[in-house]
Amino acid sequence: MDTTTACSAADAAYSTLGPAAQAQIARGVAAEQKGDEATVREALAALQPIFSSTAATFNDTAGKVTDPELKSALNSLGDAAASATLFTTFAEFQSLAAATAPGEAVLKKKCAEAGYTLKNIE
Repeated sequence: MDTTTACSAADAAYSTLGPAAQAQIARGVAAEQKGDEATVREALAALQPIFSSTAATFNDTAGKVTDPELKSALNSLGDAAASATLFTTFAEFQSLAAATAPGEAVLKKKCAEAGYTLKNIE
């Protein structure tokens, strides 16, 4: 798989983490702050398949890409998404930014070099 195709796949994976997922996270954070454990569990359960699918996309793409640096970045992003499926509190989501930053930096660099504009990664 060439870099442009890998960038497109990763960008599509990030689109699943858009407004609907962000709304679930906000809902869960608010519930956690209020001590509403039932809503926290419900919101975490709603996010689990999203992060599971995202992890699968990153890992599948990593398995097909030829660039070793991009492969490593995609694997690290897949690992981070997979770890999010195991979160039991919303406080744990704070760790995701640090876990994904190195992989995202490589992705941004490689995609820009390939002429692909990422639309779903800030």
